[in-house]
Amino acid sequence: MSTATATSMKLTAEQESENARINAENERLRKQARAKRTISLTLSYVALALVTFLMIFPLIIVVIVSFTPNAVTQTWPPKIIPSAWTLDNYTSLFQRLPIGRELLNTIVFAGAVTIIFFDSLAAYGLSRVDFKGRGILLAVLIATMMIPAMALLIPVYKLLGSMGLVNSYLGIIIPRMADVGGIFLLRQFFISIPKDLDNAARIDGAGEWRTLIQ
Repeated sequence: MSTATATSMKLTAEQESENARINAENERLRKQARAKRTISLTLSYVALALVTFLMIFPLIIVVIVSFTPNAVTQTWPPKIIPSAWTLDNYTSLFQRLPIGRELLNTIVFAGAVTIIFFDSLAAYGLSRVDFKGRGILLAVLIATMMIPAMALLIPVYKLLGSMGLVNSYLGIIIPRMADVGGIFLLRQFFISIPKDLDNAARIDGAGEWRTLIQ
């Protein structure tokens, strides 16, 4: 009886020792994994910070040069931080160009092209509505992307001129109301959305418009 008890106690001690060894090994591996992950994240952040700085540095130089007198910008070797600062460049810019008008044109053009969502309508139809010739139509649209934009510049200008839209907001808005690249990207996005959501919306009584908007 004593021999059996001693043997059992010995086995228990050996098992506890083995468990302790395994736990210590697991803890060592976890610490090693955490250290590797910390080093990897640190290196990643350092690389991202370096790339970000390299991308932002030219913009910083442009901004600094914009406040630098012309005589200083033409000196050699160039100075990153100028000894004198001036606003003459901005004053000359606003005197020579109608900046306010150009900003207004940009806001009107970008706002109109954004609000008029022909791209999303076409993409929704090509991705969600089943109709004959859908694949052919998509192929034709994608094929038009191979036509250089410069090749269409003169024909578009002549067309707008015949419609009396030159030097007008409509003349710059209409050619950009629908873009094949935007249609293709939105179609790919709509395809990634499960159609079960469409079926659920129709069960709730939603039509095509409500399904598209929501």
